[in-house]
Amino acid sequence: MPASIRTVAMVLVSALLAVDCARVPKPSAVADPSQSEVAVRIDSHHWNDVVIRYYHDGVWERLGMAGAVKVTNFFVPWRKLAGGGTVRLQADPIDGDDPVYTDLLPVEPGRLVIWTLERRLEQSSAGVY
Repeated sequence: MPASIRTVAMVLVSALLAVDCARVPKPSAVADPSQSEVAVRIDSHHWNDVVIRYYHDGVWERLGMAGAVKVTNFFVPWRKLAGGGTVRLQADPIDGDDPVYTDLLPVEPGRLVIWTLERRLEQSSAGVY
């Protein structure tokens, strides 16, 4: 195969790989809450397990453990949040480091909260879909 054809083929393969890697999955395809709950998806890039809690109506409640470098899904029954349509999440690393918090997030039944935990937890971000 001549060098020019090989070069064109490599460029095409690289372009196809770049396009495929750039695709972002639809958030709703990962966790599908019913109309009576709120889904919480933790996309962890952090190197350690963390305990996830949520704050509502003046109370912190434990959701569970989000594993290191994995995706973990939780579902919160709407009846627990019905007193107000906002929650705040906490990620508390099991190694004893300081926990991090989201801002208050507006939620309603059937919504999906995605919290991406970065390697440096203070750089994490959350969104409601």
